[in-house]
Amino acid sequence: MSKQDAILMQKLAIILNSNLAAYWLKLRQYEGAKFHYDLALRFYKTNVKVRYQKALALVKMGLMDNAKLDLEITLKIELGNSVVLKKSQQLQDAFGATE
Repeated sequence: MSKQDAILMQKLAIILNSNLAAYWLKLRQYEGAKFHYDLALRFYKTNVKVRYQKALALVKMGLMDNAKLDLEITLKIELGNSVVLKKSQQLQDAFGATE
């Protein structure tokens, strides 16, 4: 396999897994969504959309600490992302309410 073919396969794996994860998320099958988001992130760790969507699945699973970590990583990748900032603030508020 050529280097160009390997890059293409990697891109396809990211697209396939992120689409499968979105499918599972829509069906409220959060374990399946997390599984495929993790696979997509193996190939592209700095994909903001995938990491953010994974954080949403983690919130639905009740894994708030993990979601917070993914949101923090996302903010480091893309400083000033207003959607991620808002979700992070909502998580902070939720943590404050439970502590």
